[in-house]
Amino acid sequence: MGNTVGLYCFTFSAGIEAAQAQALTPITAYRKVLWQKSNPRSEQYMRDLFFERYPDGEFVVVQDGESVARRLAGARQIVLLYPDAIGLGFGGVETAALRVAARSGMRVRALNGRRREFELDGRALRALRLRRVLERYMLGELAITIGFIMATPFLVFADFVRGKR
Repeated sequence: MGNTVGLYCFTFSAGIEAAQAQALTPITAYRKVLWQKSNPRSEQYMRDLFFERYPDGEFVVVQDGESVARRLAGARQIVLLYPDAIGLGFGGVETAALRVAARSGMRVRALNGRRREFELDGRALRALRLRRVLERYMLGELAITIGFIMATPFLVFADFVRGKR
């Protein structure tokens, strides 16, 4: 086994299924929007990107919920391969990899679908988790919508005072 193991897990299958669904329920519409916003890269794209950076590495596809500990034996470095920008839905694999790394002193890095690579330390992990919450619950969009709704009566009143209808 090489010194570097790249862990790839595609967590957007629900979004793809929602995009292909004939009837859009609120849940499938939400999943479709979340998938489209995250713009995840394909497995082949991530494989090529990993081998471009780590030619001697080992690319491992992890199924959601699968134990990664045995697949990391002998590695010196773990690279988490996020198909999107922030690793949305990658929490389980991330936690397992960090647990294994803490026991054996491995380095953990992340490489995302936008070709950004960074050390996955406590600060980066906190920032990612915050961004994931904002993305998953669409809090930015919600704040703008609420602000717009609250400002609308004032804008309508201002137009009415100016004589615009």
